[in-house]
Formats: sequence, structure tokens, C-alpha cells
Amino acid sequence: MMLISAHLTKILGTRAGSVKMLPDYGLPDLNNMGLSLDDTLRHSRMIIEKMIRTYEPRLFDVHVTVEEYEGCLLRRTFSIGAALDIAGVKKSIRFSALLGGDGKISIV
Repeated sequence: MMLISAHLTKILGTRAGSVKMLPDYGLPDLNNMGLSLDDTLRHSRMIIEKMIRTYEPRLFDVHVTVEEYEGCLLRRTFSIGAALDIAGVKKSIRFSALLGGDGKISIV
């Protein structure tokens, strides 16, 4: 589980366009999309889901939701639910991706 968490941190912590051989690897600046707050959150959720589905093959049935947050609009928490196949047994797992005001993401 720690290896998956570390890999998610790497995937989601990489800025889009910074890996020349994989131009779609990484996230755009989620705090600076030029969209309304609702559109930004919806778009961010979809991008995170796509990145995990594409670059973390151990996870399937990936679903990302945005947690309600009443504080700073630039800080968000995304709940990541997925399934993991362990020796033929499907296990549900959950992570939280914390997007800081500086644009950095940490996985817990």
C-alpha cells in the first residue's frame, strides 16, 4: 500500500509537460485553470481519475470525489477510492490527495 501511495504522489505531484517522453504524464496547475470553481473542481477530479487509471495499473474501479472544504479555496482534498487485486481477492482501498495552496499534492 505504501508503494502505491508513493507512486500516486509521484504521478500527481508531477507537473504536466515536464516528462518529455510522456507529454500527458502529470497534472496541470489545478489552482490556475481559468474556470469557475465548480468547473475547476469537476475538471480536476476527472484529470486525477484519468492519470491514476493510465499510470497506476495496480488500481482499478478508480473514483475520485472532491471533499467539502470551508477554508482557503486554493486548498482542496480529493478522496480517491479504488480496488486492488491481492492474490485474486478484490480489496477496496482509499487515499486522500491534499492539494495545497502552492499547487503541491500529498497523498495520505
